[in-house]
Amino acid sequence: MARSSEVVIMDIGSSSIRMLVVTKPGSGVSTVRNFVKIAYDGYMDGAWVDSASAQEAIATAISRTKDFYGKIKRLYVGIPADFCTLRTNSTGVTFAKRRKVDKGDLSALFDKANPFRDEEGKVLINQSSVYYMVDAARKVVDPEGMSMTELTGFLSYIAVDEEIYRFLDDAIKKAGVADVQYTCGMYAMMMGMFETGVRDNGVVVTVDAGYLTSTVAVMRGDGLMHMATFPCGNGIFAAWISQGLGIPFDCAMDLYRKTDLSYNPKQGENYTVQGTDEEGNPFEADFAIASVQDYVTECIAVFAQYVNDALRSFGEPVSGSTGVYLTGGGLSIRGADDCFSKKMGGRYVKIASPTSCHEYKQPAYADCIGLAEYAFLQEELKRNRFGW
Repeated sequence: MARSSEVVIMDIGSSSIRMLVVTKPGSGVSTVRNFVKIAYDGYMDGAWVDSASAQEAIATAISRTKDFYGKIKRLYVGIPADFCTLRTNSTGVTFAKRRKVDKGDLSALFDKANPFRDEEGKVLINQSSVYYMVDAARKVVDPEGMSMTELTGFLSYIAVDEEIYRFLDDAIKKAGVADVQYTCGMYAMMMGMFETGVRDNGVVVTVDAGYLTSTVAVMRGDGLMHMATFPCGNGIFAAWISQGLGIPFDCAMDLYRKTDLSYNPKQGENYTVQGTDEEGNPFEADFAIASVQDYVTECIAVFAQYVNDALRSFGEPVSGSTGVYLTGGGLSIRGADDCFSKKMGGRYVKIASPTSCHEYKQPAYADCIGLAEYAFLQEELKRNRFGW
């Protein structure tokens, strides 16, 4: 199979770094040819927990991918939303006479409205449109080729902290990859996961539940309108359960993953966890299922409060009737979606799983498969632009 139908991506999560080699033949169904997952210490509150751990994980992921694939010609990297800043801006142009709009006009519009243009310490990695207004009367997604006298764009920009950008770029270049395409991971995931028609017909709200950090974002058209991160996920849940029940962290995580919130336990039914304590001694304990369900429900209630606070903080509050797509592995236990919906005040919650790759359909793979689909979109744009 020709390599032109392949992409190599790196998804930087808050518990692991995943690198995939993905191919898309004429059938349109993506196939993961190689999957590398390297655990590391992660990030929280806009900083690496341990930068050396991150650097080593990046190098190891690239090395193992190269062992399978050989030289990586181009790598798409999804930078965590925790390191990104989203800003929207609107601007317009009036032409001397009615004429067709071309790519140069749109590029000039983006340059004119760029809110990061004169700001030090930021590197622009994404710019896209939410929508355009033609002659102050007609809202469109893509005005290229249309005739008009006035064009206004509602535009979205995402920048990454320069320190993080340099850190990633140095680590990846040292590992032997020269051509690196950076994007905000949340933006790429939503562009790759949701069809154009879904994004163009209204706002798409997505909550990506992670390990240490989670993200909520609102998209319309090709642009993010709002994005917020918060320090909560299943790793935080496990820490709370560990403290509350006085058990080792690994056992608390095992207990969380066993939990089925849709199950109605009988009196006396228990979950059993086994592991080792801090001294390395064997540990085993039984916990009433109903009690564990209460602990987990309280964890999800805190998570939901973070999401509700974020939605209320956005300049244009999201209507209570607007549903939420749930991705990521942070809430991937049975009944979590219904519990999350109730704690969100009854807002409709739909689990969003990748549909383009038959091997990785779980919501925990939405970030990396969505990034791969975004990379295919970018490769197609390059082919159309340069004719290769």
